[in-house]
Amino acid sequence: MKEVILAATVVAALTSCSLQKRTTNTAKTLGIYGAGVIQKPVLTNLKVNPQKFSSSYASNETQGLEYHKSQAVAKAMMENKADVIIEPAYEITSSGSSVSIILTGYAGSYENFRQLTGADTSLLVDAGIMNYNSGPGATPAAQAVKKKSKTGLLILTLILAGGAIAASGL
Repeated sequence: MKEVILAATVVAALTSCSLQKRTTNTAKTLGIYGAGVIQKPVLTNLKVNPQKFSSSYASNETQGLEYHKSQAVAKAMMENKADVIIEPAYEITSSGSSVSIILTGYAGSYENFRQLTGADTSLLVDAGIMNYNSGPGATPAAQAVKKKSKTGLLILTLILAGGAIAASGL
């Protein structure tokens, strides 16, 4: 009987142990939405290198495929001094725990960061982001509210009346 109690105690002790992963964020951050936050739009140009590049990445680590893809992107961005990769294409070969990725795409980098000006708003109008170009502080003109037509209601009433007449005739 003592052996059963001892075995049960050992099993309970071993199964109750677990690793707990704890992460903390030491960076001080501020939400960018809400009261008291003023946002100023910033524009930039994206310079794209017209020559397609190819970068290879290999690893024997056992992480998932998404991890290896992100590492391949990071390596390609460092090699090509890129801020972004346009149209990335992956050629992935894996066997066992080894993964080999060939990444091709176009390197893009951001340049000429600047505050939004009145001249830049035409870009936003053309893209459909803004629907007016009256300058700062101006309110777009009120648009007339369209009245709903009663034609649909009339047709529905005629259909129901015809169905009632046909049903009463049977």
